[in-house]
Amino acid sequence: MDIKGLSSKVRRQKKTFLKLEELRELLCPDDYDSFYSTMAALQEAGALRPVGSAHDTNGMLPPLRLKYRVLREKEDDTAEIREIRLLAPGLNISGYLEHPALYRKHRDILLPFSEYLKTRRTELKFPMSVNERSFSIWRQEKLLSCAACRSVLRYNGWEGKLNAYATPEPFFDYLCGGGQIGTLLVLENKDTWYTLRRLLMNHPYRRNLFGVRLDGVVLGEGNKAARPHALEEYAAFLPGPAPRFYCHFSLTSPAVELNPGIEKNKGEKPFQLISHS
Repeated sequence: MDIKGLSSKVRRQKKTFLKLEELRELLCPDDYDSFYSTMAALQEAGALRPVGSAHDTNGMLPPLRLKYRVLREKEDDTAEIREIRLLAPGLNISGYLEHPALYRKHRDILLPFSEYLKTRRTELKFPMSVNERSFSIWRQEKLLSCAACRSVLRYNGWEGKLNAYATPEPFFDYLCGGGQIGTLLVLENKDTWYTLRRLLMNHPYRRNLFGVRLDGVVLGEGNKAARPHALEEYAAFLPGPAPRFYCHFSLTSPAVELNPGIEKNKGEKPFQLISHS
């Protein structure tokens, strides 16, 4: 009986608790006596520990408990502790010293960031786009946008402190020429946007829609218009005072759910005013 090999096999299971039947399928014993002997040996080797009431047995002789906890071998953290102590100041060194397993999980993202802080921290004085900053630190453009990277930064108190700005996908728009831009209609459907754009191009002096004079149409498909302050940022690049925005979205659109300025249409309006100058 190779108890060392069987112990390793048991410890490789992802579950923390294993039922007796699961262990029987895993160990594939020849008969019950062999199974009982193997289970006893695994408990003696420190790979398994019975849990629950002592009365919760399989009803056979000799009895076995119905559920067991898998006991993992304690990992040698010596190398990790050495690395943690060498992390850059400003990182959560004390937290990682208490939780070396978390350090192992964060290591691939953390070490390049630590090196960046040690050698090029002054670069943080200069703003960069999110992708540029990500490439500067990790040589990967998209890493800073992923949940795992944000989790590491949050744990270390660096979330939102990398002096990086978002570069969202731009809006497509059509603006009528001549005069101040007063009112824009934001649409989520590109077919509707294209149709209205063509009408405005072909009939530049007939801009009224349901009694509202339009100075252009903006395509806010997907989550573009739902991103916080998206329309405010767009308006900042327009000449003159900020225009009023009307939207034509379905009530299930993310723009309706995520933009607190949108009044949900109850049917009495063909579209909703979502911001005004």
